[in-house]
Amino acid sequence: MKRRMVIIGNIPAAVFIIVFAIGAAAAEPGDKMKARRYADSISLVHDNPEQAYRRASGWAGEAGGHPARYCAAAAMIGMGHAAEAAQRLEDLEGDRRS
Repeated sequence: MKRRMVIIGNIPAAVFIIVFAIGAAAAEPGDKMKARRYADSISLVHDNPEQAYRRASGWAGEAGGHPARYCAAAAMIGMGHAAEAAQRLEDLEGDRRS
């Protein structure tokens, strides 16, 4: 039986799902507005990663914190900058642990 990999943009679907799941944990519980903004940003990653990156970067400048930085990294994956996105995600995880 041959398995077929599902691709979303240039991203294997499994990677997108993992990125989305990890990012969901980045949204701080109880903050409905931040959670909504996170959901809007991450859903835009699939359709228009460049716009998602611009929005997430702006949000990060408005004290969006980890969720905004995470969305920006996810958008970078969608734009084909996986290595830089991976570094940003590692930095983000390091910040969360400290």
